Amino acid sequence: MNNDSDAMKMYKSKLYYKITMFLVLVGGLNWLSAVFMKKDAIQTILGNGFFTKGIYLAVGISALMLFLNRDVYLPFLGETLVPCAAFATRTPDNANQEVSISIQANTKVVYWAAEPHDASGNSAIGSWDQAYQDYSNSGVAISDSSGKCLLRIRGAPQSYSVPFKGTLKPHVHFRVCEKNGFMGPVQTYYLQNGVIEKFSI
Repeated sequence: MNNDSDAMKMYKSKLYYKITMFLVLVGGLNWLSAVFMKKDAIQTILGNGFFTKGIYLAVGISALMLFLNRDVYLPFLGETLVPCAAFATRTPDNANQEVSISIQANTKVVYWAAEPHDASGNSAIGSWDQAYQDYSNSGVAISDSSGKCLLRIRGAPQSYSVPFKGTLKPHVHFRVCEKNGFMGPVQTYYLQNGVIEKFSI
């Protein structure tokens, strides 16, 4: 199986998870409306027909899928647990650019960035799932006693486009190793303005 199909499978898996979470949130908000406002919001908007019953069924199935998802009911075995002590500090080959972030003191950070343009200024990125190639433009760093951490990369990372969101300007993703081996959320440092955004994957 090639890398493109693996990446697409992972993308679809994440998309299905987002849809499942969205449906559960819809159900939760509808229940909140029914309890406190004495009004079923879904029925009010869509009536009491087949489509409404289909949404109720989808919400119920989604809730059951989450309930049976190991990463939900066993969070200590889930996606955010990594033995951070096993990560050795490393810097990408030919790193020529660095960004500085402020985190907890003496803490490991795992980071990665898209590949830069080649020596001729050409881009090898044809789509979002090719942006990181083999993830060789990645590393592990440790913050100093004041919490300053330097993330060294081969730069500048290229921009690339993702479905729905559009073009992402040059940036570096990172996750902070927190207590008990848990990884913090994915955060994104944008090189253009130094803004850091935090989101879950």
